Amino acid sequence: MFPQIPESFRSRSDPYAVRGADSAAEAKNKKGAAKFWYPTLLLNLDIKKALPEEGVDWLFVRTRAKQIRNGRYDLEVVVMDEVGDVVALSHHVCMILPASRNLAARNTANADAKL
Repeated sequence: MFPQIPESFRSRSDPYAVRGADSAAEAKNKKGAAKFWYPTLLLNLDIKKALPEEGVDWLFVRTRAKQIRNGRYDLEVVVMDEVGDVVALSHHVCMILPASRNLAARNTANADAKL
């Protein structure tokens, strides 16, 4: 998981900046911090290189928004290993919706009737 690119525009901050433990905890506990929800419309993933059985210490992930328009965005993700070999490529299309739409109370009356 990675910070969503539109969030840096909304908050006018760098979501990738390294913060101390105190400021990260404060941000997490801030009520109403999540303004948007990013459901996936399309996800393509091409695995280009298998990782060793013992795993690796780290992977480099580069994300780039190809386009942000009309409530959706196209995202390109490149994953590389420590020597710069491409491990995986991904193309991701997301909708940008208000978080309140995902957090709203559900009407369970109809769901119970179907059981």
